[in-house]
Amino acid sequence: MKKIISVFWKFSMAVAVFTVISFSASAQRLKPGPQDLSFFSKVDETDQPYAIYIPKSFDESKKYPLVVFLHGAWSNHRLGLRRAFGQGNIAGTDFIVPNRVVEETDLEATRYWPELKDVNYIVAAPLARGTAGYQGIPEQDVYEMLDDIKSRFSIDEERIYLTGLSMGGGGTIWLGLTRPDVWAAIAPCCPAPPDGSNDLAGNACNLPVHLFVGDKDFLYKTALEWKAKFETVTPKFNFIEYPGIGHNSWEYAYKDGFIFEWFSQFTRDLFPQQVKFSTKWFKYNKAYWVKFDNLTPGTLATIDAKFTGTNNIEITTSGLDAFTLSLAGHSMFNPAQKAAAKVDGKSFSFKTSDAVSFMKVNGAWSNNKFTPNLTSKQPGAEGPMYAAATGNHVYVYGTGGNPSREELAARQAEIASLSDWSGMGGRIMVFPRIISDKDVRQSD
Repeated sequence: MKKIISVFWKFSMAVAVFTVISFSASAQRLKPGPQDLSFFSKVDETDQPYAIYIPKSFDESKKYPLVVFLHGAWSNHRLGLRRAFGQGNIAGTDFIVPNRVVEETDLEATRYWPELKDVNYIVAAPLARGTAGYQGIPEQDVYEMLDDIKSRFSIDEERIYLTGLSMGGGGTIWLGLTRPDVWAAIAPCCPAPPDGSNDLAGNACNLPVHLFVGDKDFLYKTALEWKAKFETVTPKFNFIEYPGIGHNSWEYAYKDGFIFEWFSQFTRDLFPQQVKFSTKWFKYNKAYWVKFDNLTPGTLATIDAKFTGTNNIEITTSGLDAFTLSLAGHSMFNPAQKAAAKVDGKSFSFKTSDAVSFMKVNGAWSNNKFTPNLTSKQPGAEGPMYAAATGNHVYVYGTGGNPSREELAARQAEIASLSDWSGMGGRIMVFPRIISDKDVRQSD
């Protein structure tokens, strides 16, 4: 009898566990098509929305390519997702003026999802704080969204693509060039690149780029300048110019799912034969198999590292004081044999199973690993000043001096006004906490 009860108990527990697992799995499933999701932002501890498209034939057991779309100014994530599929605002009849055809407003278009062309991609568009560009906090939002998507879906890391229009086209250039090894290809449309982008064009050495613009666009000259840059650095460059078209070139660039077809040609190569990389900041100190270990923040540092044969590397640098080459996994590196490197004309011979480091000592290169000291500039502690506000922070008002209720309210209002960030698009959607000095906790 005891044996029967024991078997029955084990069977019941197994059924219960299976039921819980099955329920959890089904509860996490999302319907196919366009919809809204969110991630928890570490910057201001808020839920930040993004729009996402899930293929109709979505299969949880398969890995999917991902397209990230960056919307333009005075737009949002929901409109951004529509634009990625070539969907503009729909024209209709004015209910006030008979027979007058008008286009729905962005607000009206934001309220619903139109029928979107089914593609075998997951497509995502972040709000990224509205009209705030794609540097700093909005930039961080893109990568936090990316992490959130990877936690929910099985994403093919070798097929993550980036595109966007206008402000988002500029963001595509910025994010693509500062972290080129994240993306398999990028496609900026009528871009408005942010400050600091020009010095980084060479970082597209291994990055397929497709640039779109209309010849009547106010950003046409800017696009041609970037066309000239990309043509000299990447062999996988495409350019389409639309005659007679202004800033709405996105309507043609994304029409009929063209962008998905173009992206499908490319997969990321983490170990290219040659890496050209430039940066001014530790925040962006890595590309492919090259990592910058020491530089002067705010001053451009560059490297051109190329395999000229198996275990033979030629390297030229500028403004760089230390770097590491992560060679394990490269098809032109054999860890069983000695390797040779020439750094700015100085030759080195070494044997390693994975990585090799070089640093300058008294202005001359040596085969040593740089070790930062307590005062060394490093990621997260390098400036510029505005970078301090891109992490989690609070605004604190003082309560000292036994202030009256009115004085305390005035102090709070003054701090609140400082936390009200505004830009060309109005209020920037960043909401840091406002607390008194008495309410500050160690966790703050």
